[in-house]
Amino acid sequence: STSMIGSSSFILHAMVVHSLELKPLDIHVSENVRVKLYEVVDQDEALDVALQNDCDPFGALVWPSAIAATTTLIEQGSLTGIHVLDLGSGPGLTAFTAAQLGAVVTATDISPVALQLLRTGATHCPNVTVQKLDISDSDAVLAIAQRHKLPCLIVATDLLYECTTARKLARAIALCYDRCNVTAIVCDPGRPDGRNAFLNTLFQESASLRRDTHQIFENVAVRSDLAQIFRLSTPPTTALSDATREKSFIPPPVGIFRLGTLPLQ
Repeated sequence: STSMIGSSSFILHAMVVHSLELKPLDIHVSENVRVKLYEVVDQDEALDVALQNDCDPFGALVWPSAIAATTTLIEQGSLTGIHVLDLGSGPGLTAFTAAQLGAVVTATDISPVALQLLRTGATHCPNVTVQKLDISDSDAVLAIAQRHKLPCLIVATDLLYECTTARKLARAIALCYDRCNVTAIVCDPGRPDGRNAFLNTLFQESASLRRDTHQIFENVAVRSDLAQIFRLSTPPTTALSDATREKSFIPPPVGIFRLGTLPLQ
């Protein structure tokens, strides 16, 4: 496995941001790409802050969809000359990976906890700009997509949890596709209602997109080594054989919808 945590700095360099104690995760995403993220030490405290601000309490965690999106970007190789707009960035695994691959990155979220994690992580990554963004504001999404006058790749992970949110995301992406021909990657762990709401709205709202049978969510594997780091799988007991232990770490696949062609030119 090439992914690992720099555990020696895991506790020693913990810091406090807005009363939330943070700890760093140093992760080897691939042989040549290493990123530093931050997570909240006490998840109960993070939950309290999210509820006080009427925000999604789960936005400050890394989920399998972010791992799938990150793997997709790694497979593209260099992203130099590309603007990556990451919607619902959470702690920023996808955003910081894109930056390490050479992209100019705008990492966005609406959660105050996620924004603090992103801003702390961005201190190590100067080509990442962090911005608060509500995806229901399609014009604001479009303005960011057009900001750098570069080909824009929109990445959205785990935003189809409610049909209302899925429709908002679809409207924003449709507007950006029609106005500046963005490419997009949308990752979802398996919510049929949200996926249908997203796809139906996307093709209804866009003036230039035409739906065909190939425009679906395709299942991709989630890397088990990264899933272990973010505690998305429960380690089996040591009594199990190595083969059984390895198999037990394989998380369910994630669906990816791709709009446009990668790599970007």
